[in-house]
Amino acid sequence: MPDHLHMSIRLGAKESLSQTLKLFKGRTAYQMNQLHQTSGSIWYPGFHDRMIRSAEDLAGYFNYVRFNPVKAKLVSASSDWPCLLIKDEIYELL
Repeated sequence: MPDHLHMSIRLGAKESLSQTLKLFKGRTAYQMNQLHQTSGSIWYPGFHDRMIRSAEDLAGYFNYVRFNPVKAKLVSASSDWPCLLIKDEIYELL
């Protein structure tokens, strides 16, 4: 999506979602700033999370993500969205 990002992360037992996203945001901001010869934050503070508890939850989440660009009328088919990356093993659940 042009104004936000959806991602699914599997954390280890000792990993923190907040710390993981802090590192992700820092690294990607640095790379984008290097690429565009700019500086500063590119991310809004905070994030919205959702815990996936079952295969049905996971399938529902990925279907939402997959069809979000279609609903926003950015493409006519989800397969046309160039930024969609879902691993093959996830497609088996959909």
